[in-house]
Amino acid sequence: MGENMDEKLSLKEVSALLKESPNVIRNWLKDFRPYIPIEKADNGYNAFGSEAIAVFQRIKQLARSQGFSKRQIAAELAGIDLGGAQTAIAAEVTRSTSAVVDPAAFMDLAAKVDRLLEGQKRMDRLLEGQQQMIALQAELLARLETMPPALPEPESESEKRPSWWEKIFKTK
Repeated sequence: MGENMDEKLSLKEVSALLKESPNVIRNWLKDFRPYIPIEKADNGYNAFGSEAIAVFQRIKQLARSQGFSKRQIAAELAGIDLGGAQTAIAAEVTRSTSAVVDPAAFMDLAAKVDRLLEGQKRMDRLLEGQQQMIALQAELLARLETMPPALPEPESESEKRPSWWEKIFKTK
């Protein structure tokens, strides 16, 4: 950027400075526009100052070095904690291990853990519903066993009504 920190750079100059293609810079600009201060140059094109360059450098670090997703980068730039189990798991693993840990892998793992916990809750609710259904079926069966039959069983062959076949062909 030179000696003058107030100098505004074009998109092409920013891409050369960051060693990224102009298309990557355009995509980042599109994805993270609320976090990147943009000014218009006299020619109408976007111009980027030192603050914008710093944001682009942070995006590059998060995307390339740490493997963050777009959602994670946006949350990081906004200062939002993605929260819940993800933060707790990341803190516990960081505290309990001395090995180098990839934050993106942790975030993905924590998201999977969150989904598994949510799935477990759904399974518990389903199991509870099935247990209630079994109890209701047992109660219904007990009631049916105590009820008298709707029609008494015929006691002999002579009391049975003839079938339609018997009526037509008088086989009896």
